[in-house]
Amino acid sequence: WATKDVRFLFGSHDSLHCSVGACNGRCEAMLTGKSRLQRGLNFMSYLKHLFPGSQPVWYIYNGGHSAGIAYSSQTFKSWAFEDFEAVGGAGGEAGGEADEDQEQGGEADE
Repeated sequence: WATKDVRFLFGSHDSLHCSVGACNGRCEAMLTGKSRLQRGLNFMSYLKHLFPGSQPVWYIYNGGHSAGIAYSSQTFKSWAFEDFEAVGGAGGEAGGEADEDQEQGGEADE
């Protein structure tokens, strides 16, 4: 994993407790976090622990569990198009601006 270009998106409003049916609320799933957002952030911490010295790239967009909102975020567009073009040599620059509605994030400066 640490040598791959893997990026994660999480919704700031994807925080409804899983025991009310928002996601898997079984015991083994609840051990990883009470909501999808918490589970994702816990997974980021686990990756940093599992691969010392690595920094997972992640972003929290302003929205819930919605592919449309995630894919509409400026960060996703930058990751998918600008970074891809820079790596492929088709033009463009890597990076981009974070969404204005970003509440928090953990994107690495690599």
